[in-house]
Amino acid sequence: MTVANFSKRFKELVRGLNDTELGYILGVSADAARKMRTGDIKSLKLQAALRLARELKVSPWYLA
Repeated sequence: MTVANFSKRFKELVRGLNDTELGYILGVSADAARKMRTGDIKSLKLQAALRLARELKVSPWYLA
C-alpha cells in the first residue's frame, strides 16, 4: 500500500473527530494529531494505528 492510500483512508476515518479527540485516541497531543491530519506527520506508530482501528471499529489491515 502506498502512503497516499494510507493518508486517504486515515483522513476519511478521522473526518468526524476534532484534534483533541483524535489525539486522545492515538495517545498523542492535539497538536500532533493536527499534524497527522494535515500530512505534516505521515506515519503512525503501530500501537497508535491499532488504537485508532479499534476505536473506529475498522480492521487494522484496512489502515495498513
